[in-house]
Amino acid sequence: KTTLSANLGAILADMGQRVLLVDADQQQSLSVFYDIDQPAPGGLYRLVTSGNPDGCISKTVIRNLDIVVADDADKRLDAWLRQSSSHFYYLNAALATLNGEYDYCIIDTKGADGTGETQEMAIRAADMLLSPISPKWIAAKEFISGTVAMLQRLQPPPGISAGLPPVPPMQGVIYAQDRTTDAEISAQKLRKAFFDESKGAISIMDTIVPELAVYNQAAGRRMPVHRFETRRYGTSTPAAYETMLTLVRELLPHLSDVWPKWDDMPANMRPAHQQTDTKTAGG
Repeated sequence: KTTLSANLGAILADMGQRVLLVDADQQQSLSVFYDIDQPAPGGLYRLVTSGNPDGCISKTVIRNLDIVVADDADKRLDAWLRQSSSHFYYLNAALATLNGEYDYCIIDTKGADGTGETQEMAIRAADMLLSPISPKWIAAKEFISGTVAMLQRLQPPPGISAGLPPVPPMQGVIYAQDRTTDAEISAQKLRKAFFDESKGAISIMDTIVPELAVYNQAAGRRMPVHRFETRRYGTSTPAAYETMLTLVRELLPHLSDVWPKWDDMPANMRPAHQQTDTKTAGG
């Protein structure tokens, strides 16, 4: 989940989008995923309780990619949120004060089986929910029941208007799928099961993230996976660059003509579509 958030944010940043990551998971994994270039004195706790982003946004070493780090290891935020039902809107209100400074905000939370006020606050601030899903059928079934239960818990009873914003739609990404026939069958069953049990509220994306060591290897080097593996030779499995770009374009079709680029991208490692064709250029 955190790996998906970090890599999605980084490739969007390399596509020229202004991205803000928000670490709303008490494990604080996203906060240390990338090196920080300019640390801010505060983080999520200060952002939410003050309603003011000043002093809460750190700059990563990746251009266009900023982050609000998790600074609530003692779980003070959950206790603060419980003081008033209106406190669930404070993250949304704080982000709204940024006045279009960012194109996208990606909030990393607990998993779908998690509970707590911080998770609900993050969901209430979101326009879309995106979650990685294991292709293994037993794990996926548990995820389905947990996800559906979470969404139902956040919805007001039928016929009652609680004045709350609607729970945003959820899309699932099949993550770490191998190339076996069983995995393909599982993916097909997942799509049907999620649609049936959520009554259409949850859909499964076409893009599938394959099970490759490069995702862990890139995280260990604290770098975006699309930079770490731009090409993959001798196999039909797509490189991480291609997978992440395909995911972005399915989520955000209006970026279909935008390509990632970064300062230290070696010319001989650029994907074929970014190489200069001298014959074409010369007419």
